[in-house]
Amino acid sequence: MFTNNKKHIDWLENVYEPAKQSQFMGVALLGSFHAPIIQCLLQHTGFILHFYGVSSTGKSTLGRVANSVWRSDTENVSWYSKTKELEDTLEANNNQAIFIDESSGIDTIKKLRDISYKAFNITNIDLKNKENQEGARRGIAGYSFNQINSVIISTGENSLKSIKYFDDSIDDNVKPEIVDINVIGEAGVLTDSNNRLKNAEIINKISENACTYYGEVGKLFTFHCEAQAERISTNFYKFLDKGGVYETYEELKEKKSSYTEKQRNLFNIFNILYFTALELIEAGVLPEESRDYFHACTSYVFHNNKENL
Repeated sequence: MFTNNKKHIDWLENVYEPAKQSQFMGVALLGSFHAPIIQCLLQHTGFILHFYGVSSTGKSTLGRVANSVWRSDTENVSWYSKTKELEDTLEANNNQAIFIDESSGIDTIKKLRDISYKAFNITNIDLKNKENQEGARRGIAGYSFNQINSVIISTGENSLKSIKYFDDSIDDNVKPEIVDINVIGEAGVLTDSNNRLKNAEIINKISENACTYYGEVGKLFTFHCEAQAERISTNFYKFLDKGGVYETYEELKEKKSSYTEKQRNLFNIFNILYFTALELIEAGVLPEESRDYFHACTSYVFHNNKENL
């Protein structure tokens, strides 16, 4: 742990610790932290975690918590922003996650189509060439698989995939993996399910803290990923080959045999998120005891959303 870094400790105490009361916040954090890992991997792009649900369920707080990994809440954009502003924000925050609030129907899909060409377009280069492999890992211009390495944390009242024309508006070769997550209650805060007022107070305090303590943890994790890029890449594919969160490949194969293709794709994303948690522990950004929390988060949110596919 970076015990001599006051900003890091402040973030742990004031954002991470209270956020642990919600599985949804854990998933949002892992999505945000995953962004700098993308530059370590070959043929792997980012994705969109879209939290949706009725008004006043803490969706924006989820976004602020994720955003606090990198920046102040005043620096985020919304789906009402112009496409050029969204593209500029992605470019300015390469290898980081960004928070886009307030999805708004077909206009959101048009903007998503446009930014996908920059953020989720995998370039076809020869992987057998060692120079290409190293260039891709380091993000050198001309070698990078993606123009931008990013994860988007998005919120809105409706599922992105449910918006009319979604399937027809975005080309398959640049269509990002979108994980629609239905938010339950006050961002899933589970301290007292019968006391919504108390839960709302907790959400408001977490939101306030996320706007006060921000940025340092993302920098620390980025330094770690840059220094450990080759090891992270090797361990990532070993992790997936072994079965990810399952102990053996046979157990994974048996489990996934009952899933539809969409459910398997969703499972793969949550596997990637759990790998991010393990790497955060390895980096000393999060404590060892966070392993069980993030395992519970990814499992809970996956199983509560796989039936919606």
